[in-house]
Amino acid sequence: MNIMDNNYVKVKISSFFIGLAISFSTFAQGPELADRMASARIIGGADADPNNWPFITYVKVGTESCGGSLIGDKYVLTAAHCVAEISVSDVNVYIGPNDRYDREPTKYEPARSYYIHSGYNVPKFANDIAIIELENTVTTPQITLATETEVNTLTTDSNLTVAGWGLTQEDGSSSNTLKEVTIPYVDKGTCQNIGGDYSNVGPYSLCAGKKNKDSCQGDSGGPLVIGEPGSYKQVGVVSWGDGCARKDKYGVYSNVGYFNTNGWIERNTSGVSHSPDILLKEKSGIYDDKIELRNLIPDDNFTHKLNVRSVELPQGVTLLNNNCSAELEYGEACTIDISIDASTVYANSDKATLKVLTDHQVSSELPISIVYSYEDRNATSYQSNNDSKDGGGSTSLAMMLLAMFGFGLRAKRQR
Repeated sequence: MNIMDNNYVKVKISSFFIGLAISFSTFAQGPELADRMASARIIGGADADPNNWPFITYVKVGTESCGGSLIGDKYVLTAAHCVAEISVSDVNVYIGPNDRYDREPTKYEPARSYYIHSGYNVPKFANDIAIIELENTVTTPQITLATETEVNTLTTDSNLTVAGWGLTQEDGSSSNTLKEVTIPYVDKGTCQNIGGDYSNVGPYSLCAGKKNKDSCQGDSGGPLVIGEPGSYKQVGVVSWGDGCARKDKYGVYSNVGYFNTNGWIERNTSGVSHSPDILLKEKSGIYDDKIELRNLIPDDNFTHKLNVRSVELPQGVTLLNNNCSAELEYGEACTIDISIDASTVYANSDKATLKVLTDHQVSSELPISIVYSYEDRNATSYQSNNDSKDGGGSTSLAMMLLAMFGFGLRAKRQR
């Protein structure tokens, strides 16, 4: 989808000026058109039967959007770059919609939290995976996840299917309805030999696609599956690509089997609910924050108790008060109060991670990152549209240029 993340990207100068010219026209015609132009659709595919994709989700992230898949009664799998540096209050999920402009209000679900892989690495596009925890449980059918062994059996004869609401052409129009396309698996060696960023494709990723058939911007976070409708297994999550549907420029997907087998997905869907990453917009100053932990561990009799053993703090973070010293019954929550010295935390990196250690067999270590969020994605993406709608042209040319420059850069990269 049209995620305006902070990823570095490489794009030709001509693409920027073309995009800039289009963007000025878009602003002149209003926010709805701007939103649709920056959104994206499947390329080379056809309308999907929504009955075959009950688990697919439309993830609304502030003024932007992504795809996702329901993998538990309150968990949605998506891409890390979809929710990175976003307030959890801005994340909402629509489950199983067909028309993205006519979603049923009853399918709207707010997010309680989200969990980004602590090894998410923008320059190498590594570990681009995240889980959104919904506020409420849902009964919609879920997608089955492939194991690493099953992904390793894929060959160039394997046909995979990807669906989403992304661009139908790299610089073209979009469709309101869910699209799908069948694409071939591409072996890792062939993908890496393209060079450039593709040379960094590691065990956490897989490649698929061919000329004129691909996912594109707007499909980010959506599911790549194998099998027949009704028995799909998810093998990938839409992550990035060099353009869309170009010859020998394949789509890259986060390898679901890799994260399923190494336990990362299970650890973040076990019912140990906690606060998402802490976002700071300054690299100096002292900030107090609060981490919440809640016991939502599934148990037939709701008798599973949770204990916090300790908290491991990075340099620059001080524990003010640990209210999680008592045993948590099902549904109970507690808080851990901390103080953050930003200049110390960010002395050597834009991210530091604290860990909450529990007695849970699966989720014994809960990493929470403190991230320097130097850009308000929603503000820089379509704030000018909102200003135009409310007041009519009050946004400065400089802000418009900044927003469109961001779009020009990122539209060719992470999807």
